[in-house]
Amino acid sequence: RGYMCKPLSLLATELDDVLLVDHDAHFYSDPTDLFRSASYNASGMLMFRDRLQRHLRGQPIKDASRYVRHLIRKRMASQSFLPDIDVSWPWRPSEDLIRSPIVSGESNHQIDSSVLLLSKSRSPRLLSTLYALHERYRHEMYANLHGD
Repeated sequence: RGYMCKPLSLLATELDDVLLVDHDAHFYSDPTDLFRSASYNASGMLMFRDRLQRHLRGQPIKDASRYVRHLIRKRMASQSFLPDIDVSWPWRPSEDLIRSPIVSGESNHQIDSSVLLLSKSRSPRLLSTLYALHERYRHEMYANLHGD
């Protein structure tokens, strides 16, 4: 499975403003217009919400929501979970994270990864976290989150 392609390409590219697109995504207008959107300009990221769904018919039952809660507990319990990330200790998840559908158990899906925009220079902590998660936990992470 090609789950690692997008994270690795994001980490490897020298481009600052990155548009990641699934091979089966279709645009009916110029996708580069998204770089001028208010959301992207405000945060340096543009992500789209995924469907709210607990299980996809025909797919093996994997509880991504449970796995994300497991990662949060590991991070809260041990500073050594991601020691290279510059985060104050003790770390506590934000209220937005706690209320998100994937953490609350409302859905096994959070972000539709078919189209993502990211300004790498404005998101250094996100990139260092992505790198650390990929290097240390990639097998369990991609097995439980289907690459998203």
